[in-house]
Amino acid sequence: MNKILRISLLVTLCMFFGMSYAQTKFNFDDDADCYKMFGLKGLSQNNVSDGDFTETKTSKAVNGITLTVSAAKGSRVPNRIWNSAPRLRLYSGSLTVASSNAHIKKIVFQLHIKPKSAKWGDGKNKQKKYEYKPCTVNVGALSAYEKDKSKDVTWTGDAPSVELTVMANTQIRNVLVYTDAPVKVEKAADIAAFKALPVNTVAELTLTNAQVVYAWKSKGGIEQAFVRDATGALVFHATGLALKANQTLNGTVTLGRDKYKDIIEAVKVDGTTADKLSVTDGAAAEPKAIAIGEAEANLSDLVKLTDVSIVEDNDKFFAVSGADKMQIYDGFHLGLELSAGEHRNVVGILSVFNGKAQIQPVSAPIATGVHGVKVAHESDAPAYNMAGQRVGADYKGVVIQNGKKFVRK
Repeated sequence: MNKILRISLLVTLCMFFGMSYAQTKFNFDDDADCYKMFGLKGLSQNNVSDGDFTETKTSKAVNGITLTVSAAKGSRVPNRIWNSAPRLRLYSGSLTVASSNAHIKKIVFQLHIKPKSAKWGDGKNKQKKYEYKPCTVNVGALSAYEKDKSKDVTWTGDAPSVELTVMANTQIRNVLVYTDAPVKVEKAADIAAFKALPVNTVAELTLTNAQVVYAWKSKGGIEQAFVRDATGALVFHATGLALKANQTLNGTVTLGRDKYKDIIEAVKVDGTTADKLSVTDGAAAEPKAIAIGEAEANLSDLVKLTDVSIVEDNDKFFAVSGADKMQIYDGFHLGLELSAGEHRNVVGILSVFNGKAQIQPVSAPIATGVHGVKVAHESDAPAYNMAGQRVGADYKGVVIQNGKKFVRK
């Protein structure tokens, strides 16, 4: 799931060497507007240089922290912000992290490590594998880098600014900066108030008869709980609270307000515990019945789409109702089986992909039976066009019948 350049600021409490430090996170992977932070024209791509650092550029301050990127030195490829993740791509020169109001104690550079089989080159020049070469710093110390294994390189020390000298192709997904600045904890009276806070602040969220409408754990061990109160729904991402479906929540909990690809998330911070939460088991959550056009107003909620047509397009399935269309994505890895031309009820959690709402079913969608196969003969089965509209025997073109696709001439 899931999951604006976007430089994402997550002000959180972190334990490091037994002390609490404020964290500022610059997220380069999820935001296509990151170039704006540096005052660049746009993103770079093939034959487009809008995101190139032709001169030294300093980002806007976020929580007193700035990043300064120099122009490349002695490299034929410029330092730049690319049009796809990882966006921050440095080839030489320097990256300086500075704090105007506190001392920096730790910086985590989250790197992009390409698979061993990946190649670089345009086909004309000799291709070579991508290889990160360790950078150097002017103060403090960097952790060791292990080829093809290290995804993070960590700086530790005590300084108001740190200059990283880039030795070769270095692609950065995120920069996490820890300082000794005090952290302010906001108050949020409900889920709607929490979601309205600035991106990635820390807040004490009050929950009143809130319900966990769905809970899921990825193969990698990441837990997500989707929580609904009277004001809206919110995904709790990797909070460590061990919430389960159908639980009722009352009380307060301290969380970080983050955003991942247009989905607002509650994430773990140093003060995130269930000590002030009353957690009780309750009845099964009822999905909220909505139309496809209402999806974006109900993100992260458990919803039901009634009697929608199933359409296949480029090996993807979509729910269609009238002029509205939404992708059905098996994000919870349930192994769903769908057939184009069916009409179904779909119950799932709403998320976003490429700026468009999608539904992630929480169980296999159930056929309504209203438009099902009549009975005896395959030729009696209803037929549909590629838009999911029922067609008669005289229809010419691509037809879907009994879950099979063929051309009727």
